[in-house]
Amino acid sequence: MERDFETVMIEQCAPVLAGLKPAGLFRYETRNRADLARRVAGWTAQLNPKGLQVRVLRGCIATRQYLVYVYRGAKLQTVLDAREGYRQPEDAADCNALLDQLSLRLCCAAEAADFPHEIGVFLGYPLEDVVGFIRHRGKCFTCCGCWKSYGDPAAARQHFDQLAKCTA
Repeated sequence: MERDFETVMIEQCAPVLAGLKPAGLFRYETRNRADLARRVAGWTAQLNPKGLQVRVLRGCIATRQYLVYVYRGAKLQTVLDAREGYRQPEDAADCNALLDQLSLRLCCAAEAADFPHEIGVFLGYPLEDVVGFIRHRGKCFTCCGCWKSYGDPAAARQHFDQLAKCTA
């Protein structure tokens, strides 16, 4: 059974819509790619005046599963100043070139070992947590909630609680 696009977006991206995170990602399954494209374009048009954009980062026709990315361009650009292997063209005014690179890396990731774990930077996770996850291969974390934290567990729990409250 297909879930309603708007319901999934709100459930998964409430902290982004509320301005607590620069970006969020959710998996959406649909048989109708044209309808998905219309919804993404429609929501981008509606949310753009509020500084939000919606785009599909990855899609698979066979499984009918798509990774939909909701983000605040200005906040994301600030976060991406500490890039993890991504190059921003000198003349680029926004983060779209970096998102294109991320999308390409996601599409090229055939196995879990190839998955671009630096996606955490694009989701607004603290850089030390993203680097810690990559360095320790997902082990030896100090706290686990919305993501694995490698820093101060009390601060991470507080942040996770804030995001959970918003989502609820």
